[in-house]
Amino acid sequence: MNKAERWLFTTALNICVVPIAALGVIFGCLPERIPIVLLGQTVAETTSKYNDLSLCLFMLIPLCMLTVSTVLRSKNLIDRNYLFVTISTMLIAAVFTGVLLYSFSKQSESYEYARSIDFSTFVCVLLSIALSFIGTLMYGLKPNEAMGFRNRHTTSSAQVWTNTHNALSYICNGVFAALAGLLSFFRGWYVIVIVVAAAVLFVFALVPTVSYLCHKRYDKRLAVGVGEETAK
Repeated sequence: MNKAERWLFTTALNICVVPIAALGVIFGCLPERIPIVLLGQTVAETTSKYNDLSLCLFMLIPLCMLTVSTVLRSKNLIDRNYLFVTISTMLIAAVFTGVLLYSFSKQSESYEYARSIDFSTFVCVLLSIALSFIGTLMYGLKPNEAMGFRNRHTTSSAQVWTNTHNALSYICNGVFAALAGLLSFFRGWYVIVIVVAAAVLFVFALVPTVSYLCHKRYDKRLAVGVGEETAK
């Protein structure tokens, strides 16, 4: 995958997460029973707000499409079709988000649900999406003094450096995009703690682990190459 395709993937991934995140934020605003039929000013029928959670399953379809197509593209098994699938997932998610927000805004006009939006959760969702985008900057990153994760593994070889940051790019995209969707269903100050904890674990746990595995794999390939040269 080239850099443009990586940005396209990250954008599509987060756009697919937006409906789930929006549903989570809206979910916290709604009462246990939602009025669906009005006779004058009297509520004639209500439904449980938990019924709306099934909508999240619908958004798994474009997410799965995007994931499978990205894996195939990274293995160079598809080329032109990748652009078509990625744009299709973005359009599905965008339309679904529009319908969801329109429906909520119309209900909010009547019942003032929007007043109960938890803005700390909303900010954390945006922060998680921003961190997911930052992951794309790591893809294809060359050894330098300004950016990147430097330890004894990544500085041992330019190949290890590149492999480590490419792997971290996908992990960062996935971890924080998933957080954006999941955290939207929670409320309170501890949502901020979860985002900060995830960022700390990423830097101090995932980075050393991934760099070690990439270094070990590189050494194994190097040993095989030396063995083949010796055999010749």
